Amino acid sequence: MLHEVKRYEHKYREVDLPLIRSYLFVRLNESGYHPVVACPYVSGFIRFGEEIVSIPEEEMDLLRRIVGEAQLSGAEEGIFDEGDIVEIIGGKLTGIKGTLIEHKGKNQVAISLNAIGYSLIMDIDPAHLRHVK
Repeated sequence: MLHEVKRYEHKYREVDLPLIRSYLFVRLNESGYHPVVACPYVSGFIRFGEEIVSIPEEEMDLLRRIVGEAQLSGAEEGIFDEGDIVEIIGGKLTGIKGTLIEHKGKNQVAISLNAIGYSLIMDIDPAHLRHVK
């Protein structure tokens, strides 16, 4: 969950939002997936064909590291070009590699979660990046 402050017409409210909307990540034990599907508002598991997707522990660790640090700081002009493969060298996300994209004049990094076919995009300060050769 990401903790955010939302501004409404005359007030501010703190809310917790899912990192990836409409997804809930569960660790299953011996009882299997039937108790999870029986919960209210659960429509099912992510599947590719007949196979239920199991997310590797490395990708779950990546999600845990991203939460709370999705916006490290404001971006500034750097020596990076759109499409560069970069590695994050500062903060909780140190060691994560991704593709640099530019959106609205900000340096952003797209990090792929291959197991579920999702990419997360985050604003990253160029001081926290280095090129991957």
